[in-house]
Amino acid sequence: MHSALTLLLAVGLVLSSGCGTAAHEQRKPRDPTALVGPFTMEVAISHSDKIHSFTEPPSSEDEPEIRQRLVADVTLKAQRLLTDHLSRQDGFAVTSLHEAKRIETDVIPPDAPMSLDALRAMGRVAGADIVLYGRILGYGQLPLRYWLTGWAVTASSQLAVVGAVTGGNPVAMGSYLGFDILTDLPIWTGGFYAFGWAFRPVLVDVEAWQLTGCEQQIWNVREFALLGHKYLEMYPEPERKKKEIQLEANLTRAMEELARRAGESLRLQPCPEGSS
Repeated sequence: MHSALTLLLAVGLVLSSGCGTAAHEQRKPRDPTALVGPFTMEVAISHSDKIHSFTEPPSSEDEPEIRQRLVADVTLKAQRLLTDHLSRQDGFAVTSLHEAKRIETDVIPPDAPMSLDALRAMGRVAGADIVLYGRILGYGQLPLRYWLTGWAVTASSQLAVVGAVTGGNPVAMGSYLGFDILTDLPIWTGGFYAFGWAFRPVLVDVEAWQLTGCEQQIWNVREFALLGHKYLEMYPEPERKKKEIQLEANLTRAMEELARRAGESLRLQPCPEGSS
């Protein structure tokens, strides 16, 4: 009788422990759902040959349509790359690109510009906690305001070194500035390819909006890529000389880094004090 009672108590403890474990697992918070929305190209592409290598340049009649198609391909590629890389990060359940494009078709009228309201509407349909929106600010070339900002930061630090070495010689410092501008301009205004290295600037800005709880912007990161040598090596050697491949390599690098940074710092945030 005593042995039977002991056995019953042991079984009861095991069952209750199992139920407690199951209840604890059920209470474990789920990963937030993230949806990557469409990207927009905000840098003006003056001609399709700025971002694509042609054996024969397109005619003036075909140029506008070809340029529009190439830009659409780049923005779709950016959305796909960020979706893929973000899905590899811990802590997110990412809406697939296929589902995001289906929702986009249902929510955003054809030829309508992308807007924050449209992005939020896409997120609500998807049941997403977070929606991300990206802007391509530089692709093969940088607008003057971004180039000046970046150049001023690097040139000022390098100029300080030149000044220290030359004792503040104005001729040496002026010569350095002139040389630096002449060598930087080709990179920032179009880039080039030499000896297996591609200098094609890509600048991307991504912001994230929280829909769950309080709607608010919770993340905004800008990523710049110029040298994508490691990523360029993934392509067959004959392809590496093509502008579109060089730019795609740098776009891939930028998106991978953005996803990594999102994995480190993108989190749902509490409502600000005083908000309802």
